[in-house]
Amino acid sequence: MRFLILLACLLAACLAEKPYPCESPPLLTGGLAVSTQNEKLFTYAKYLYDAIGRRVRLMELGTYENKSFTYDVLLLYREVNDA
Repeated sequence: MRFLILLACLLAACLAEKPYPCESPPLLTGGLAVSTQNEKLFTYAKYLYDAIGRRVRLMELGTYENKSFTYDVLLLYREVNDA
């Protein structure tokens, strides 16, 4: 009998919540660093996420076999309709 009451309460609690879609934060930043064991590659990357403008910016600075490189890219996800 107790099991049925517990099961009914659990079922009621599960059905009481209404599902909603996940939302990302409006602005998000972060960074990461990568290095290999033999020290041929070292890189530091930073990312900026803008949910309002629907864009991601990736900035990377590093060295590979004693040669430095940079990488800066802006990814745009907004579609423009010229209708």
